[in-house]
Amino acid sequence: ASPSQLLGVPLASTPYSGAALPPAVDLSANLPRPGQQGHQQSCVAWAVAYAMKSFQERVEQGWPLGDATGSIDPSHVFSPAFVYNQINNGVDGGSYVIDALRILSNQGAATLAAMPYSDNDFHTQPTPTVRSAAAPYKIDFWRQVNVQDQNEVKAQLNAGYPVVIAAMVDAGFQQAKA
Repeated sequence: ASPSQLLGVPLASTPYSGAALPPAVDLSANLPRPGQQGHQQSCVAWAVAYAMKSFQERVEQGWPLGDATGSIDPSHVFSPAFVYNQINNGVDGGSYVIDALRILSNQGAATLAAMPYSDNDFHTQPTPTVRSAAAPYKIDFWRQVNVQDQNEVKAQLNAGYPVVIAAMVDAGFQQAKA
């Protein structure tokens, strides 16, 4: 998002972390196993719906996100398609975190069971049934974290809050060698 778009998003309070932050924090136990967006430019929806929203419901509801074999539970993991297909304006050209968060705030999020993901489909819109299923999973609010301050990001993570960080990438990034 541009600096002018971010002006309307309040800053997050820095959680109290005590005298010193630990050298490492790992929130992965409450995140779904990483998924595969395929050739679609839906990374924002994967970060916001699939990862962050699934994390929130795992923490709040105690939901299992998968099983011992590593398979995810589509009834407890949220759909990137529900978000991306609504914010991409019919073009597979990426999206902004702020738009994805607005969907979660206004509509909620649908699970993968309600709206499966296909990297070949960025057009299909949620049906009324899917929208109804998503409504109970609205977020109340979101905040902006000062990502320029490493300690701020670390304090959020240390307090158990996931942080979504996005960056604009261009063809040079896509073509970079390993």
